[in-house]
Amino acid sequence: MLRSALGDLVRVCEYRVDPDCCGHLGCRRASEFDRAGYQLFVHRAAADGSLEVPKTGDLTVVQLREPTRRALTLYRADLAERGRAHSPEALQSFLASEALRTVDFQRKWEAAPRRFVLRTEALAAAPRDTLDELLSEAGVRREAGGIVPVPALGEDTLGAFEADADFLRPLHAEFMNLLAEEVDYLGYPLWQDRKPASGPVTTIYRARRALADGRFDEVIAGLGAFVAVNGAEPEVRAILGQALLEAGREVEGRRALDGLIKASPDNFEAYGILARHAHRLGLAIELRGILREAMSRPGGPEWTRAFLGKNRIESDLSRELPPAAHKPLVGRSAVVGGFSWILGRKPESDAVIEGHRHLHDDDELRTTLLRSQEFREFHERFEAGMEHAPEEASPVTRDDLLQALRWLLNRPLRSRAEADDLLSSPSPAALRLRLIGEAEFASAWRHMADDF
Repeated sequence: MLRSALGDLVRVCEYRVDPDCCGHLGCRRASEFDRAGYQLFVHRAAADGSLEVPKTGDLTVVQLREPTRRALTLYRADLAERGRAHSPEALQSFLASEALRTVDFQRKWEAAPRRFVLRTEALAAAPRDTLDELLSEAGVRREAGGIVPVPALGEDTLGAFEADADFLRPLHAEFMNLLAEEVDYLGYPLWQDRKPASGPVTTIYRARRALADGRFDEVIAGLGAFVAVNGAEPEVRAILGQALLEAGREVEGRRALDGLIKASPDNFEAYGILARHAHRLGLAIELRGILREAMSRPGGPEWTRAFLGKNRIESDLSRELPPAAHKPLVGRSAVVGGFSWILGRKPESDAVIEGHRHLHDDDELRTTLLRSQEFREFHERFEAGMEHAPEEASPVTRDDLLQALRWLLNRPLRSRAEADDLLSSPSPAALRLRLIGEAEFASAWRHMADDF
């Protein structure tokens, strides 16, 4: 919607997801984007929540959705991802985790110095008015034009919830009451009369919160009786086992986690709890035994490798792990960009893309393409005046000029005047030929050609 409203004047960075992301919370390319003439730079949080609350006056847009509707959508996705069937126990555990995430999210972002709450329902009902209000808050003016609306969500009524096969009214009502107590249900209206939060979702939520805060006796008091008389998901039993270990109740904690592993042999969370505990106590032999057992399970070698790396544990078990699959160092988009700007065409196949992804980095990709026989033959034709850009093509965008400078001149944009000048090129193809014809490229090319 921002792109449909502002067109080429908005730059969206998916933090630590985009291949060109610098990876810093204070974006190192912000001044470059400003020189390019973007009116709005959006730093969008990645799924891992690593983006922090800005300490400057930058506007923070917090997008919310009615919590029960959101929980129903995410619950289905969670079941599909883990290959599990719907059950009251699975829903209890999920809603407790979702409540914890929602409360932490709200408490984190309500501390932003400048905060705009963007409700998905308002965006669906009145996209133009909502977006105009947001842009006004950000100090951005836009020209009148079309806006692509988000899909309408419909009314959040109890009847709509009850039509959902995964909706269990007692559990979702408890979830609603819990969020109402903790964060005022994110400012949304309650869909039934409010009551004090009490029940399995609340019990698991409180236990997760107490575990994170190191209040292990509170976890044991809350979950001990609950697990003894109720069905509970493996992750809930793992919480109790961890709290018992942390509270010094070794025998009970080990018994709980060993029983969990016997009942759910592929539950790596239990292995991780036992392994971290053994490592803290300096029990190297026990640590190796736990990890060897985990390695024998489907997916165990990959989990063990990640576990050792995340917890910074040095172990001779690393030699027993199969070689890790080599992850390409160059992104697909980088290969496509390099081919487009240097060779003037897209890669001819996925095999070609994958082959170039195994180069050391983007700089080696650039050098490889510039040294290729294809580019050398093109450059000979170019210098002979035999290469011309097509007359009809799409206009140059700001992203085009940043990419062209990166691949052809190996540098960032220098000024707003340079941006305006390059944007006046009639097409991306014309921009490519223009940069290749400049003295800056010719000087670098001569040094490269001397090494052929």
